[in-house]
Amino acid sequence: MSMEFESSPGYEAYKLERKEKIQRLLESDSMSDKLQGLLELFRDVAMETTDPLVREVANKFIEKYSFKQQLESMEEDADDTDIYQEIKKLGIFLVHHRRMGQSFRGENDDFALDDGDEVLDLHLPPVSEDKKKNLRSSAVDSFRMIAEYIQKHNLHPKYITGITYEALAHLAPHFGFVVEKITIPEELCEAVERVYKQTDRAEKGLPIGDISYIYQDRDAFLERFPSK
Repeated sequence: MSMEFESSPGYEAYKLERKEKIQRLLESDSMSDKLQGLLELFRDVAMETTDPLVREVANKFIEKYSFKQQLESMEEDADDTDIYQEIKKLGIFLVHHRRMGQSFRGENDDFALDDGDEVLDLHLPPVSEDKKKNLRSSAVDSFRMIAEYIQKHNLHPKYITGITYEALAHLAPHFGFVVEKITIPEELCEAVERVYKQTDRAEKGLPIGDISYIYQDRDAFLERFPSK
């Protein structure tokens, strides 16, 4: 989008029309419409924010919901560590091997990602009731599979990273991940919470909690989860 258009009256009208469209999607009775509205809102935030961490979080949410829509197409080669895929289903996780498109620093001075750095993003799609009951052991088995996958394909991500809600963030340190709570725009929080109210967790009266960024460097991860 050109700078000339962004400063024109037409751009303001475009923004208003887009905002109204997103609002209609978020207020829809359809869960798929709500998710689409959330995706569109995250895309706008990723484009407009000047905060690199907020942009990274918005992009991760875009990935999270987009991958859930693609999940069925990944099942054929799921858990096969011999086959490389940019987006791979391993155990309970979707794993996205990518390079950073920007640089940012965490609150911890030891944590930094630069434009071009290799990372491995973890996403947790809906899991079965059986795996929910044994989430810790399912996660350990999945992490070992991911470690094996990293080694087989000679991947060198600087960090294994993820975005998670408080319900799972409290488990992350048990697996060696550092947890950083994130402050995101209020408009985005409200939209996420609106969609969250339609989930099974919300129906059980469980709060969404804080959104956290988790990370662990490659060598520590491989040492903690040696492949079988």
